[in-house]
Amino acid sequence: MACTFAKVTPTPAGYTIQAECVAQGPSQPQSFTLTFSGVGAAETMTVAGGPWTGPIALLRCPAG
Repeated sequence: MACTFAKVTPTPAGYTIQAECVAQGPSQPQSFTLTFSGVGAAETMTVAGGPWTGPIALLRCPAG
């Protein structure tokens, strides 16, 4: 999956993104959100919408 961001709009919780995404076929317009929660090392980012079947929570890797 590769996406080219067309428009990124800040929101109170993160960002709303309009993009063109391509996987195993022609590119498709997609809309998805990135939301943030937690603080510091416990901060997470969740991707929802777009080509994904459900919300995906990502954790920050330790510095190092």
